[in-house]
Order: sequence, then C-alpha cells, then structure tokens
Amino acid sequence: MTRRDESVSNEAYYTVLGVREDRTREVRTVAHFPTESTTNWKDVFQDLKEKEVTVVDLLVCDGSPGIENTLADTFPQADLQLCTVHLKRNIVNKVKPWDKKQVMVKLKQIFAPDQWKITPEKAFETFKQFIQRWQKSYPPLKRYQHKRYRFYFTYYKYEKEIKGMIYTTN
Repeated sequence: MTRRDESVSNEAYYTVLGVREDRTREVRTVAHFPTESTTNWKDVFQDLKEKEVTVVDLLVCDGSPGIENTLADTFPQADLQLCTVHLKRNIVNKVKPWDKKQVMVKLKQIFAPDQWKITPEKAFETFKQFIQRWQKSYPPLKRYQHKRYRFYFTYYKYEKEIKGMIYTTN
C-alpha cells in the first residue's frame, strides 16, 4: 500500500536481498512499480546485472505469472522457489468452511520444510495426489496440477538448515 496525499493505492515494491556465502543478507535493490508484472521483474533483473550481480542461485518470490521465463532469460542457472504460503492461502480460499481445517492440515504436511529426505519431484507428486483428491469437490483446484506448480517445491533440494528460510517470502 502506498499513501500519497489523501489517497492509498496498491502498488508493487520489489525488495531484492542478496545472501552472502556467510549467510548474511544485504539489500541489493528496492524497486517500485505501479503494478506487479514480469516486465517489471525483467527490469529489476537487468538492473541487478548493471550493478554487477553475475550469479543468482535462487530466487524466492510470489507466483507472478511468467516469472520463471523471465528468470530463465536473465539468470538461466538460477533456481526458482515460489512462495508456499501464498499457494496454501489461495487453495484454502477455494474450499468451503467445513473442509478448510482438513485441507490445511494436509497442506502443512505436504509443505513441511522439516521433511529432510523428500525430493522436489516426490513432493510435487504428493501435492498432485492431494489436488486430485480434492478437485472432485472443488473443480477449480485442477489448475494446481500444472507443471508450473513444481516451482513451489524447489526448497526440498536444499540443505535442511535453510529450507525453512526459503520456502516462503514471508
């Protein structure tokens, strides 16, 4: 939210943090745009390159459509982790009140970062099975089986010490 004079508007602010080898963080850039879009992300990535950022290993962000293509075009070696909290909220918001608790419990199990021996592929398969079970009652959930949703499970390929730090933007 941005307040100007006597009005408030929703606008996009991108805060890009870099993580050093010693795991300390530094703010690399803060960018402001009227809306969120992949075009804006491309501008942010180009700005980072101009600031001599040569390597991005991992981008953790919300599920902005097309972000995976923009990242691949700019930093092709980078992994993408989409925010699991945003995804879980979106799913639960499509479920009737009497099913919310059961759905949320299962989502917490699927996305629990303390599962040390699960691969991103296996976690995504488990998620798709969950979606198949619930899409019978809630057909809009079918879209979550799309291969794009595999980017919500990238954190499972990282060491256990950082999984809890990278599975969400929160």
